[in-house]
Amino acid sequence: MIDGAGVWQRFRMVTLPLLRPVLLVAVVLNVIYVFNSFPIIWTLTEGGPANQTHIIVTYLYKMAIHDREFGQGYAMAILTFLFLLIFAVAYTMLYGREEVEKM
Repeated sequence: MIDGAGVWQRFRMVTLPLLRPVLLVAVVLNVIYVFNSFPIIWTLTEGGPANQTHIIVTYLYKMAIHDREFGQGYAMAILTFLFLLIFAVAYTMLYGREEVEKM
């Protein structure tokens, strides 16, 4: 305010950079949570009607538990884990690097 910055400039230049480390963790955890939102979909629809509301996690559960195709279910679980791990590491490296360079 002393330098004549407006509300948007104060938010962009002061508030947002201070919130960036918290936003980094929040985004990664929210993506993982949303990606694995099994209980909501399974409770409401169980993947139906005609398997139209399946997501990866509900389809994985259906294959591994209901259809007893454990190998395919476990393979999908490993691939899901690896995808989320790669996303989390890449996102952290991409946006976490900015924080290290500024220090």
